[in-house]
Amino acid sequence: MRFLYGDTEPFPPQYDFLAALEAFMTNASRAVQLDAEVRGLREAAAAVEAKRAKSVEALAAFHQTRMRSLAQALPIDAEEPSRDYVRRLSELAASIVDTVNAASAQASELARQQLNAEVDRRRGEIRASVAAFLRVLRLPASSTHSSMRLHEGHNDLSATIVGDDGIAIAFALTTRDHPSWQVPRKVSDFAQGFDLPISVRKGWFSKGVQAGLAHIDDYVIGGFEIAGDAAEFHLRKKAGEKDTLVIDVKRGEGGKLSAEVHHPGDPEAEGHAGTLDADALGHLERLWEGLGAAAEDVSGHRERVLSVTMNGEDVVEHDHVGAFVEAVIRQIAPTVIEIAKRSSSTAELALKAESEKGRREELYVRKADLLKHLEPLAAAERAIFTPLALVPAATPSSAALPPPVASTAPVASAAPAAPTEPRQQSGPDDGAWDVDVADST
Repeated sequence: MRFLYGDTEPFPPQYDFLAALEAFMTNASRAVQLDAEVRGLREAAAAVEAKRAKSVEALAAFHQTRMRSLAQALPIDAEEPSRDYVRRLSELAASIVDTVNAASAQASELARQQLNAEVDRRRGEIRASVAAFLRVLRLPASSTHSSMRLHEGHNDLSATIVGDDGIAIAFALTTRDHPSWQVPRKVSDFAQGFDLPISVRKGWFSKGVQAGLAHIDDYVIGGFEIAGDAAEFHLRKKAGEKDTLVIDVKRGEGGKLSAEVHHPGDPEAEGHAGTLDADALGHLERLWEGLGAAAEDVSGHRERVLSVTMNGEDVVEHDHVGAFVEAVIRQIAPTVIEIAKRSSSTAELALKAESEKGRREELYVRKADLLKHLEPLAAAERAIFTPLALVPAATPSSAALPPPVASTAPVASAAPAAPTEPRQQSGPDDGAWDVDVADST
């Protein structure tokens, strides 16, 4: 399937961007709404707590004043009954203050627990909403970090997409459409004739070890990390064994490779590998390229969202949801605006899908339908979506969205907007993502 602009010019992203945009508007607006609810809950809770604290402080001040007055009113030569009266009255008043303080602390703790439960529930929904649009929306990436770990005979693959604004999104990948990755892989699957001077032998008549060549074509790949100009390979002799070799490879200026070999679990062999000559580095480069290409084939098949961060901080845990959605909008807005320019109707966004047989089908979405998702939002939250330029400029009466609907009570979440794609609901938030998403290529 080939995608075109409405004027039949090639559409560079080459996927159904309009369906992804619908999913984004449905779920991003919900995430922004939930994020606003979290702020509202916290502000309301803070106001209640401040009022409670003020009441307790007022009682303490009143108690201290009355106790001073009572003590001052007691004559110096007062008899024991009068002194006993003052003492017992002071003790009773102090016990009342202590009871009020304990009740206030208990109420504060209960309020914190209720607040945390409400916040965690909304955070779970936010993660599910964000995962739903990340399933289909292809954000531009400045780099991709691919990794794999062999665990109990299964290859667990993941990819981290790093983009602008400090955004990094990590996905667990599915191997459902890649049978070769459903079993342990060997070095020979990606590079053959692989000899490296990394074997170590203990001397018969002398202490220490000696380096020698090792043929590692049949070594099993226990894992790898590939990110930019660095790669790390974990190798083992058999799938069920532990890694016996870890090779760190870096690409320096002019593309020159350097490598370090480590022997985990064998301290005597550590640091005794032979010098890696040009042939050895060439083998490693072929392994790097082969694994990188294979990982790239799987990278589009997303199974779960593992993390979404901005500048190293979780966007939900650190309350960066609004900033994250704004950053995503900055990245997709130029595409939305370009589609609008090439669409025949100012009220629609249109693309065309062309089959291999040359048949064309029009794909479109009404701007008004996209804007409906913003109706529950307050003005400040709606403004986040302004760069998408979805409000028709031709009609003065439509220069602004309709007023927002009545706000949801702070302690109750509004019903989720109907998603374009099914959303997975998450349980109570524990600071981790691991949100299931359907497969996307």
